[in-house]
Amino acid sequence: MRVVQQFFRLLLVSSIIAGSVAPSFAASNDGPPNSHSDRYGGGWECDWAYEEENGKCVPLDLPANAHVTTWGTDWECGWGYSEDDGKCQKVTPPANGYINAWGAGWACERGYRTEDGACVKVDVPENGYLTARGDDWKCKVSFSERDDRCERVVVPDNAYLVSKPFGSGWECIPGYREVDGSCEKIMVPENAYPDYSGYRPGWHCLRGFHRVEARCVPLNVPDHAYVSADGDEWQCEREFRRDGGQCVKLTVPENAHIDYSGNDWECNGGYEQHQSRCVVENGTT
Repeated sequence: MRVVQQFFRLLLVSSIIAGSVAPSFAASNDGPPNSHSDRYGGGWECDWAYEEENGKCVPLDLPANAHVTTWGTDWECGWGYSEDDGKCQKVTPPANGYINAWGAGWACERGYRTEDGACVKVDVPENGYLTARGDDWKCKVSFSERDDRCERVVVPDNAYLVSKPFGSGWECIPGYREVDGSCEKIMVPENAYPDYSGYRPGWHCLRGFHRVEARCVPLNVPDHAYVSADGDEWQCEREFRRDGGQCVKLTVPENAHIDYSGNDWECNGGYEQHQSRCVVENGTT
């Protein structure tokens, strides 16, 4: 019982406070008629369904078949109408069409597609079916699209079906590659390993070897060099540059430093390269 009494006392106090505060807000509103203090207390804003015009709050000019938006500062057309040049025009779907979920446009029924402002029937070929959207078709499994038809996919030996709308409809199993409509076994040379990415001839040389025709040949890594990250090339160590098949130590002139690559040099700030020297910019010495 005591809890209920305390609740009503708090409710009464809140009502008194609200009543005493409300006039102060109204008094602080120096805006025109049909306005109120803004939410930040630093000015005024027009009431719901009014808009500011030359320092006044005037009623929103609603066209027929329109209503005020939730925020009350603008209007929008009712369901089944769309805005056009300040008016709400009735949405008229074509045959086999309907007003869409937004109510401001139309869409075609399932089995039809939009074309030149009309709903055209989707012609589904034999062994095809409508997509989930209902405005296009796909071929069934084991069939592939060919000139608006669905043709049965003939899978060669050492291949499997793939679900793709275009192409052969099959791919070779790992260790084989497509050659003239069949799957040919990939012959991996010595010092190589199979590569199933499809971007190489079916194999890749081991690290420290590089491809020469259909073979993997050891890299001839010179002094002061190392095998690159890709593993099929070599690079010179820092402070050395490539010169043919060897790495030659850099000769860094005065007022220069080794660049970010580590295999060349560049002049310090305020200097520019002149042949093999670094000279003062716009100077000759």
